[in-house]
Amino acid sequence: MKPVLRALVLAFAGVAAACTVQNPPPAVTTEPASFPKTTATGTATGTAAAPTALAAAPTRLASQPFVPPHWSVGDTWRYSDGYGMTVVESNGETAKFQRLDDPAQWFVMRGLFREETKSRAALRNVVFRSENPMELFGAPAGKPIVFMREYTRNGVTVRHRTSWTIEGRETVTVPAGTFDTVVAVMRTRSLTGNWVGYERWWYSPAARNYVRMEYRYGETPESSRVLVSYSVK
Repeated sequence: MKPVLRALVLAFAGVAAACTVQNPPPAVTTEPASFPKTTATGTATGTAAAPTALAAAPTRLASQPFVPPHWSVGDTWRYSDGYGMTVVESNGETAKFQRLDDPAQWFVMRGLFREETKSRAALRNVVFRSENPMELFGAPAGKPIVFMREYTRNGVTVRHRTSWTIEGRETVTVPAGTFDTVVAVMRTRSLTGNWVGYERWWYSPAARNYVRMEYRYGETPESSRVLVSYSVK
C-alpha cells in the first residue's frame, strides 16, 4: 500500500474508533421514602399528610363480608393518647359508650355512625339523614356513601354533608396486637359554614372498633391514635 493511502486509512480508522466510545450511564440516586416518625407506642409524631388512598395488603378479610359490629356491655378500648371508652348500654343494634378518660362524656353509635353525643360543650342529637349510612356495609371499595346529616346542637339545628368510603383492607400492627382491618374514610363539611373534618379508620372486626385512627376536625392539627389494649365479650 502506498504511504499516502495507508496514512488516510489509519486516520479514518482512528476517527471511527473514537466515535464508538460511549460515555458511561449517569449514576442514579434514589431518595429514601419519607414516613411519619413513630414512638414506641406506635403514635405518629410526624406531620401527617392529607388523606390519600392506601394500598391494602392482603388479609383474611378479603373474602369476608363487612358487617356492622355488635357490642356487649363491658366491652372496653384504651388508646395511645389516653382516650378510652366502654360500653354501658347495648340493645344489639346500637350501643352507648362512656369515655373512660372523661366519664361525663358519652355517645350512642349504630355501626360506625354516631347518633347522639354528649361532649363538654354540647349535646348533639341526629334528627334527619337523607340516605341510609348503613349502606356502607356491603358497599364496594372506592364507592362513597353520601348522606346529609341534620342534628340539634344545644337546640340549634346544624346541617352537614357527610361521606364514608371503604378504601380497602390491610393488616396492621399496633401495641394491642396485629389485626386484619377494613380501611374506611369519613369526610364531612358544614352546609352553613366553613367547618370540615375527616377520620380514617382501620376498623378491626375482631376488636369491634378501630385499632388506628387518623383525624382532623376544623382548624385543629391533624392527629392519630392507636389501640393499646381492649376487651370484648
